[in-house]
Amino acid sequence: MAENSLVTAVVTAVLTSLLTLAGTYALQSRQEARAQASQFLDAAQNTVQETVAILDDGYNALDKLISATHETGWKEFSQGPWREYMAFERRWHQRMIVQHFKLERYFGKDMADTLIDLDDVPMGPTHTGNAKEDPAVRRYNLQKLAADTEYTVRSMTVTQDIIDEDIKAGKPDGLMEMILAVNSDRDTASRQLKEYDAGSIRLLKVLDGRLTELGASKSQS
Repeated sequence: MAENSLVTAVVTAVLTSLLTLAGTYALQSRQEARAQASQFLDAAQNTVQETVAILDDGYNALDKLISATHETGWKEFSQGPWREYMAFERRWHQRMIVQHFKLERYFGKDMADTLIDLDDVPMGPTHTGNAKEDPAVRRYNLQKLAADTEYTVRSMTVTQDIIDEDIKAGKPDGLMEMILAVNSDRDTASRQLKEYDAGSIRLLKVLDGRLTELGASKSQS
């Protein structure tokens, strides 16, 4: 009987120890899972804040570029505002590429591609209205919309140069058509900037919704 009691006591002690260890491990696992989820959420929120900054910087640069086109020809424009914008754009483009991978990690490829589509090789402006254009070329993303806006601005200033040269040379033929073309490009650039702004807001609203799904409260996001 004494031996049986001793065995029972040992088994009970071992089982108690095992249960305690299992409970401790389960608790640690839950704590680690919560910590990882919290870190993931914090990183996702930081990614949204970075995206806001990138989009704001792009809007401000495009707005400044468009504002600098008033009765300015390409020769003057290319040496000042356009050169400044293109220097900004190179840095901005790299930031967008980095941000694409962050958005893909935390929010999905669809959100990343809305910012900049790395699978879409640039093929020129998307607002030309060419019905035969490859649909893939026309996929919407904010980087492409910014590139389209820059193209419109460039086209406008080139035409303005031709207008100025023809006026100096006393060549009135076709002036009215070119003036109308410049005004049309100016309207297009303004519309594109509004589309960029609206697209940015749509993207950020979806990101906010996905943050909520990840567990962020509305006050946090």
